[in-house]
Amino acid sequence: MNGLELILGAVLIAINAFFVIAEYALVRSRRSRLEVMREEGLRGAALALEQLGNIDEYISAVQIGVTMTSIGIGALATPALAEILKGPLGDVLSHGVAVALAVALSFLIIASAQLIAGEMVPKFYAINRAESVARHVARPLRAFNALFHPFIVALTAVANWILGLLGVDTGLERRGGSPDELKRVIAESYKGGHIDPGEAGMLTGVFHLHEQEARQVMTAAPALVTVDISQDVETALQLCVSSGHTRLVVTEGEDRDRVRGIVHVSTLVRQLMQEGPHSSVKSIVHFSFTEKRPVSFWETVQGSEYGFWANVNPEVPHPRWSQATERVLGTNERVPTLKWNGYGEFVAHLYDGLEKERLFV
Repeated sequence: MNGLELILGAVLIAINAFFVIAEYALVRSRRSRLEVMREEGLRGAALALEQLGNIDEYISAVQIGVTMTSIGIGALATPALAEILKGPLGDVLSHGVAVALAVALSFLIIASAQLIAGEMVPKFYAINRAESVARHVARPLRAFNALFHPFIVALTAVANWILGLLGVDTGLERRGGSPDELKRVIAESYKGGHIDPGEAGMLTGVFHLHEQEARQVMTAAPALVTVDISQDVETALQLCVSSGHTRLVVTEGEDRDRVRGIVHVSTLVRQLMQEGPHSSVKSIVHFSFTEKRPVSFWETVQGSEYGFWANVNPEVPHPRWSQATERVLGTNERVPTLKWNGYGEFVAHLYDGLEKERLFV
């Protein structure tokens, strides 16, 4: 009988490990990773996301499971092991001492087994692969939650009531993270080899973008290196070599305001090899028409703050600054910002019907 109780105790330790691994998987899982897994069609990802959205109830479920199994382990395994140890110890010690020592040893052995196999190992396993574990335990955890649902709901309600008395709003769901937390995630991703140094630097630099002035991230018009469309390929390549730039702005009639496009050094070299040094730059400059509107620069930098319409409407206040005025590059003079950046005659029709578009998407 004692042997059977020890076997049941071992089974309860394994069940305890399941609840511990489920708890840490839920707490450590990142919603964004689970969403990617769901989009990839990985089994259990959708259910794990659902449980993450109702995490209070499922944490209550695993806590009930841990408590029930711990009580069962103490009630079955410890007395059974003490009974087994009492015989050998009674041969060399008095009955009272043997009983006390057997109880102490059995408690120490069972507690150690539960702590290692039922707590520490599953916890560390879940921490290192939280999302994967959350997917695999989602179904059995849902079954347990359904079986004890009334009990879980009642205990969760009592816990929330006590937290309410302590001034804790359990209805708030914390999403996302602070800039410092996001920087830490980027650093950890870089150390873990998930992103390269260039990507890590670019992502970290986003947090300092609002501290920069336009002249620090943009090139003033007078400083642009241009080549006239009437020039030949040899002249354009000489400009690339002397300036160190791989792209040149192509203008017409020596007028910087009449921009015809941009030409890359690789295209110039190809033209040189195919047509010779005196072939015209005009033959390799072209505009591309796309079916959909290209994403603007500012949308790629901080898309949540720049809607397509808001970016050319000075009447729309930015979350951190006003767009009503701007500085002229070169003179640093502050002037009123023109709607459509002053190109209304050419681009205003592109914004027809967008007046009610969300300003910040």
